[in-house]
Amino acid sequence: MGRCQPNQLLVALIGELGELSEHYQWQDTVPAWGEEKRREVGYEFVDVLFYLLRLAHASGIDVGHYFDEKLPRLEEKPGQNPRTHMGRAPIRLQSAKRARE
Repeated sequence: MGRCQPNQLLVALIGELGELSEHYQWQDTVPAWGEEKRREVGYEFVDVLFYLLRLAHASGIDVGHYFDEKLPRLEEKPGQNPRTHMGRAPIRLQSAKRARE
């Protein structure tokens, strides 16, 4: 895989985000997907994360560093705590720093 420029990665990211959004388009709630559909949607999430992280890397952004700084602030926002959003089971988020310890 060649070295892509940030603008190319951004366009690829937007394309992948569009593919992910198709699974949610016109849905009022998260559909009750079977295992195959969950896998398909899961792969779309992986595609989005892959291009997002490649874009950050190509831009010289240390996402792990800024994740460590930002996560505590996100946890303080009312109704926006990423660990308990929407009353569901907590999301397993761990800072890169804590993962190394």
